[in-house]
Amino acid sequence: MDITVGPRFDGTRREWVPPCFVEFRMASAPSRLAYRNLPLLLQRTREHVVAPFRAIVAEQGLTEQQWRIIRIMLDTGPIEPYQLVSLCSISSPSLTGILGRMEQQELVKRHKMGHDHRRRLIRLTDRGQALAETIVPRINEAYRQLESRLGEPLIASLVQTLEAVNARLDHPGDADRGQAG
Repeated sequence: MDITVGPRFDGTRREWVPPCFVEFRMASAPSRLAYRNLPLLLQRTREHVVAPFRAIVAEQGLTEQQWRIIRIMLDTGPIEPYQLVSLCSISSPSLTGILGRMEQQELVKRHKMGHDHRRRLIRLTDRGQALAETIVPRINEAYRQLESRLGEPLIASLVQTLEAVNARLDHPGDADRGQAG
């Protein structure tokens, strides 16, 4: 594999180009995505977007994952762990540990479901609800600041694009049908 970095100016000197623009040359023609490091670009964007929110929840002694769980539960009310795994993008083993710590902090309570004692329902405690009520106004302000920096049209376009990408990656067979129409 030959790696070419940036344009040549004098045949020998190469200008430094950020890694996301490194061109990889392989025996077969590379895809257009090879010219951009899409995972790195998405990761950098995520870090830019998440940083203000991470700071807000960290000031309250929460991790990002704990806040995601609380945030989902504010919308859904009591919920089963398997639903949190999907909605919060947290693995099941990680969720078990996170919920255990949140229960020790008295932020959530696990309840047995009446008819099936193997299943649990997770509820926010009064303490968890009160903590969320102190965080939500600051989170809303962080969203307003992000919107003022990026503009509503860009955010709407970004959300629409990310939802489309996720839909296609969640259901790979739908990608061919989506391009035809």
